[in-house]
Amino acid sequence: MGKIQELPIDLINKIAAGEVIERPASVVKELIENSIDAGAQNIIIEVKEGGKSFIRIQDDGSGMSSEDAELAIKKHTTSKIKTSGDLFRISSLGFRGEALASIAAVSRMEMLTKTQLDTEGLELEIENGEIKNKKPAGVPIGTTIKIYGLFYNTPARKKYMKDIPVEFSHIADVVTKYALAYQGIGFRLVHNGKDILFAPKTPDRLGNVVNIYGRELAKEMIPINKETENFKVRGFIGKPTINRADKSMIITFINHRYIRNQKINAAIVDAYANLLNTGRYPIVILNFEIPKEKIDVNVHPTKIEVRIEKEDIVCFEIKDAIKSELESISLVPKADPAKLVQSQIPSSLPQTDIRNILRNKEALLNQMEQFKNRPIDVEQSTQKQLTLSEKEGIVITPITVENAAYNVIGRIHKTYILVETMNGLRLIDQHAAHERIVYEEVLEKYSKNAVKVQELLQPVQLKLNIAEHVLVKNNKEKLKEFGFTLDEISGNTLVLRTAPSILGKQQSPELFMDLVAELKKEKDKKISTITEDILARVACRRAVKAGDILEKVEMSTLVKQLMQCKQPHSCPHGRPTMIDFTIRDLEKSFNRIRGFETNA
Repeated sequence: MGKIQELPIDLINKIAAGEVIERPASVVKELIENSIDAGAQNIIIEVKEGGKSFIRIQDDGSGMSSEDAELAIKKHTTSKIKTSGDLFRISSLGFRGEALASIAAVSRMEMLTKTQLDTEGLELEIENGEIKNKKPAGVPIGTTIKIYGLFYNTPARKKYMKDIPVEFSHIADVVTKYALAYQGIGFRLVHNGKDILFAPKTPDRLGNVVNIYGRELAKEMIPINKETENFKVRGFIGKPTINRADKSMIITFINHRYIRNQKINAAIVDAYANLLNTGRYPIVILNFEIPKEKIDVNVHPTKIEVRIEKEDIVCFEIKDAIKSELESISLVPKADPAKLVQSQIPSSLPQTDIRNILRNKEALLNQMEQFKNRPIDVEQSTQKQLTLSEKEGIVITPITVENAAYNVIGRIHKTYILVETMNGLRLIDQHAAHERIVYEEVLEKYSKNAVKVQELLQPVQLKLNIAEHVLVKNNKEKLKEFGFTLDEISGNTLVLRTAPSILGKQQSPELFMDLVAELKKEKDKKISTITEDILARVACRRAVKAGDILEKVEMSTLVKQLMQCKQPHSCPHGRPTMIDFTIRDLEKSFNRIRGFETNA
């Protein structure tokens, strides 16, 4: 008898399920996507013990007929595609026909469903992928799926599930992302009988940002609505003052499908280059509309990875779109008596009154009340509700003109330049400001290939290792554009003969090796991005320092040059160059505004 044998169908299903269902959050994701595809207006997600023991997803979508419901739990059955050509024009979230079959293979499942044309609904009890019981049921239009004992029949998978808080955090993350992508659908997440997230449908794109993350973060988000040759992008980009230590708040969608793409994330981070400190990442929530024939979502069973036609060009356009938006707005932090916040968004965009979003939330909650209370008993919500006093004074206002009249008064502590403006007082950090000025000067010369090259009086021999030598050789032409001319002697030894004059004679060999080190460390980064980092170091070394004494004329010149920069609001390393104290801030601090105690 041969060694090769055909596997039993139940074992095949369990193996396949492992690709789609990794943890309870995978179940929630797949079922939410089915609900959205079914046209649901409200989706309720209830879980117990982080989804380990119980998951229920209820929607008010189109439902399924008895015939479709029985067929849906079989592998590779779907209503989304019919031919191979449909794979290249996918407009739905689900299409592979694997989700329900995979979930059924590793859990005990109940399905209740009804369509608008049915006089009565259907209830199915499914275990180990097989229908055990089928009966009519009085249920509302839509579909409810209950999952008990996930991975009960695959102990190895069950063993590697994490603690309840960890598994629930993954579920909350999934629900949050779909609530952000589909503001026209109401989402409710319940854990162990308590409301954790309640995001009713809202007509405003900013609505669920307010509902989920709160009004303070929403005030610091900048609307973006741009169109390029390859995509349309809509959403919100955070001002640099709100940032995170990781990339968890870089939330991206393609055609409302949540995706993870390293190149897109890198393009977004690069757009914030020199606006954020090292190790800090922006907050963005963006949806890219890309023609469906230009993307391939059939890469992985989880459908979270997407291939994009002309990906490098798309990423360049993403970086450029975000960067130009950031350059068009005021990023000068405003000094508040309690804390520093950033002010203003572009006047070209309509004003968004967050108060209207909060008022609409109450009406929308009432509309969802009947649907909300039908399947789940009313529990005391743990989600903080916004009070009446919190709804006031949340209008995002247009920007002021940066180049308005000003008067340089003097300096304090040999570090900060005092400037009187039309709106109050501005403090400018002389070192950070000069860094920005020098950086933009050298960057412009580099980008225009106008870098002056200087012959080194004494050529420098550089002994590189094999990896460094290969990197330098592969980037030799780019290095030459930057001003470095290299000759090979023997082995891995190179001779550096010229260097860009902006680096200075003493710094050239050192910074060249810095450039090589960055190339080695960041293999996926383009040399243009790396040289921007190097130029930032050059600017830091050449700029005036804190403590340097500047005359009044020098200070005035520095302020004028700063105001002429493309991005005057921060130094190349992300620190603010200036902070504003408005007249109102000063009057509040000196108790010159009546009622400041309650309105501040």
